[in-house]
Amino acid sequence: MKMNLVQRWSLGVAVIGTIGVGSICSAQAFNLYTMTDLGTLGGDFSEANDINEVGQIVGRSNTTDGKQRGFVWQNGTMTDLGDLGTGYSDAYKINESGQIVGSSYDIIGDRGDRGFLWQNGTMTDLRTLGGQESNPTDINESGQIVGSSRTADGNYHAFLWENGTITDLNTLSDDINFSYPSGINNAGQITVNTYESGYQRRRSFLWQNGTRTYLSSLGDNSTQISDINESGQIIGGSNVNGSNRAFLWQNGESIYLGSVGGDSGVSDINDAGQIIGTSRTTDRQTVFLWQNGTMIDLLALRGIYGEAKQINEAGQVLGNYGIEMLDSKPFLWEKGKAVDLQNLIDPNSGWDYLSATKINNKGQIIGSGYFNGESRAFLMNPTDIIIDPEAIPEPIPEPSSIIGSILGIGTLVTTARRRQKSKVKPLPKVRN
Repeated sequence: MKMNLVQRWSLGVAVIGTIGVGSICSAQAFNLYTMTDLGTLGGDFSEANDINEVGQIVGRSNTTDGKQRGFVWQNGTMTDLGDLGTGYSDAYKINESGQIVGSSYDIIGDRGDRGFLWQNGTMTDLRTLGGQESNPTDINESGQIVGSSRTADGNYHAFLWENGTITDLNTLSDDINFSYPSGINNAGQITVNTYESGYQRRRSFLWQNGTRTYLSSLGDNSTQISDINESGQIIGGSNVNGSNRAFLWQNGESIYLGSVGGDSGVSDINDAGQIIGTSRTTDRQTVFLWQNGTMIDLLALRGIYGEAKQINEAGQVLGNYGIEMLDSKPFLWEKGKAVDLQNLIDPNSGWDYLSATKINNKGQIIGSGYFNGESRAFLMNPTDIIIDPEAIPEPIPEPSSIIGSILGIGTLVTTARRRQKSKVKPLPKVRN
């Protein structure tokens, strides 16, 4: 008997996790996705880094002469952003106006990375704080850009670039050498982490209109901020007696988020105040969602390793799951269910080894994978085809079963990991 498209896809979809919270555990329908190959700039490799709400995507790709350059992709067309005379570039972030930030670099010379703003076909050098390098990390809807730059004395400081002027956000004291931004919102509030050489004495502050506000922590040893939302809520982690604890900072105080049994850390916060992160115990690392004082384990007990990546304004969570230290797979969680992304696409699409980067508020997902054996950036678009995960079996065994089978599949896993992507230049050397 011939199966239609929905039937074929239904057989390949798998639910990888459930939770036990009644208000969220109602039957959940998932959209199935179509895959779009973003192509390349003439070479054999492309990678997607960011997407805005109109579907513009930025990333990097090989060119015909083997170099790598940043690109913007829109409506089926990939555009080479060029570079600042170095031959190589990468595009990191794009806002809703289509303004793009990234770095131009030279892989064989001694010129440092130079940050750029690209808009309407023109690339602008962001300059530096006196040293050779600058690396932008984010841009808001007003075109304010934050990043890190080497100073004249060789340290790295966080900067704000606005209307052609680069401003040193400095550190909290003269004896602290380094700082970098972790987020900026549309009000121009910037979160900055500082540290000494060797990443000692980590401290954080909020910068706004020239004023620095120290962000109190849960402990005296170390604090690291991860992000800030449009309401000014700030998330981060604090070291307390050797244990990492996730916290929310709001209204001048830090609130411990709790854990599912061990250390906890945060990854992202949306404008509704929903927070995602990871919590680690002796035998596993899972992904959590925190909202209104309650922490939910998104992967329950079915995985050994989980990683939280992003949450959008619809509450959809993007992350990874798998066996620790081995290849992991991306998952999408929404309203009580976590589903392997590979199982939300046509099994005959030619795509495998997916790695997801970001999800926008429309549910569009970008990342990279292998398409018919070639390394390609992709766009996943949700369709109107719906499947009810309540009727789908959960294929992941309990952790004890996974551990017991590792010896038998070790050779297979090792072989799979030998896949080699094109050599790429690492992202800016900034600790987040």
